[in-house]
Amino acid sequence: SGPAGLECAMQLERRGYKVTLAEAKKEYGGRALSESRLKGLNAWRRVADYRIRYLQQSANMDLFLESKLSAENVIDLGIKNIFLATGSKWRSDGVGRSNRKILSSQRQQKVFTPDDIMAGNYPESGPLVIYDDDQIYLGGVLAEHLKDSGLEIVFVTPANNVSPWCENTLEQHRVQRSLINNNIELKFGHVISKILEDTIQFECNFSGKRLNVPAQSVLLVTERSREISL
Repeated sequence: SGPAGLECAMQLERRGYKVTLAEAKKEYGGRALSESRLKGLNAWRRVADYRIRYLQQSANMDLFLESKLSAENVIDLGIKNIFLATGSKWRSDGVGRSNRKILSSQRQQKVFTPDDIMAGNYPESGPLVIYDDDQIYLGGVLAEHLKDSGLEIVFVTPANNVSPWCENTLEQHRVQRSLINNNIELKFGHVISKILEDTIQFECNFSGKRLNVPAQSVLLVTERSREISL
């Protein structure tokens, strides 16, 4: 029951289908719910709230929470048409837009993903390197969100500015200005190469010159892996 599952259920209900929506967790909303808890994204909750309210008022909907299903469970329901909207998880191996190789890491316990932060699992101390190879919006959001927790942050990205996709929404300038005003150190044009004990190693996009950034932990905002199984 993330944004895709909720929208799918709503559109099918509007076409007259009897729909059963099963959610594995305790709340509906999925990604919209977890991201709306980050600084500046509170309004995003309406993406889920509007659809949930609509579905709860429909006589053609059966809604179930805490209903994680196996393939056998789904078959036993005897429902002919089944839609899987099982979402995705952020990768913790460094694979993203610019790096397609799995990184070797000497300290997996200090490697974080956006899923960790949204679940309330924060680094205990800084410096923290945020590596944004997603380059959309979440890297900048997480940097500002975590700065409020008192961490010293270094923001590194292969892009030439912070959250370049946000140029499409006319927000990029505001995002980068906010990070600068929050004294977050910014390093552009570098791709991650190694995660060492007390250092994150990068290479320049253009020259290949190595950059070593001292850090106690690293937050990888890189790529999501889809969940395709029950």
